Amino acid sequence: MMDSRRMFTVLALTFLALAALIGWTYYNQRDKVDSVVKQSSTTKNAEDDGKMCAQVVTVAQNENTGEVQAFPDACIPAGWKAISPAPTDNVQ
Repeated sequence: MMDSRRMFTVLALTFLALAALIGWTYYNQRDKVDSVVKQSSTTKNAEDDGKMCAQVVTVAQNENTGEVQAFPDACIPAGWKAISPAPTDNVQ
């Protein structure tokens, strides 16, 4: 049977190893979550040379025709101007 000093040492080392494992897992998962959140909140727009665009519906009006359209992100094509507040008619 182990003496009390040796048992304490084994329990302390086991506790420290478990705490280190929990800490490593927490930080590893946090980095993964941060990465997923960053990827889901923005996307690259090929038309804007890799510019990042927020994933928010943006209503814009064509400056030439007056057409109003909703776009799936904040990057709108050339010739369009974001409008606010968004009108409820003529939106496609």
